[in-house]
Parts: sequence; structure tokens; C-alpha cells
Amino acid sequence: MSEQNTYVIILAGGAGKRFHPYSTLEKPKPFLHFTSEQRTMIQQTYDRVAAFCSPDHIYVSTSQRHRKLVKRQLPEIPSFNVILEPHKKKTAPAIALITYLIHRRDPNAVLLFVPSDHFIAEPVV
Repeated sequence: MSEQNTYVIILAGGAGKRFHPYSTLEKPKPFLHFTSEQRTMIQQTYDRVAAFCSPDHIYVSTSQRHRKLVKRQLPEIPSFNVILEPHKKKTAPAIALITYLIHRRDPNAVLLFVPSDHFIAEPVV
């Protein structure tokens, strides 16, 4: 696996229902400080993957509603790499869309999809 062909996709969806009232539709769990006072869950996810992948190979899959939150919390991600799902259809269609878009850019791409709302205490990189 070549680093130049490695892409990471951070999945940042959510309806904000599981941790209501802390998590809401406007600000679901990935964008909150559940496990750190300094970094939100999506920022911690970014930190883990940025250890082995350059920002131009890191994508975020999210909804139009959360576009500004992504840009505010992850300014390192190029705007082109924030993929807005046209309709809320769960994870599989989001993965299919991003796979298609990255394959057009790099037919030899190796993709790693990671959730943005999982806590990993001590990442091994």
C-alpha cells in the first residue's frame, strides 16, 4: 500500500438522537466535546488519521447541515474534500458516493473509512 494512494474518509453524519439533549440535529455527537475538553470527537478522529495521511487525502462525508461545523472544526481539510451527501440515506450510499469520487481522482486508491464519533483512548499509529 503506497501512502500516495491512501485516502481516509471520516464519516460525520448523525441526527443527534442518541445523546439528546446534549447532541442535537444541529450539532450531533461528532462535533461535541464528549471525551476531551480541548478537541471534539471529529477533531480527535482527524488527529489520529493525520498521523499517517496528508490533509489533501483526508475527506469528510457529512450533510449540508453540518458543512460549516466541519469547516470550523477542521480548517485543515480542503473544501473540495468535504463531501456533502445529497440525501440522508445511511452509511452505505455515502461510502459508495465517496468511493466513486475518489476513484475518479485515483483509480489505484486505497480507502479507509472511519467513524467520527468513536472514542479511542490510546491510538496505535
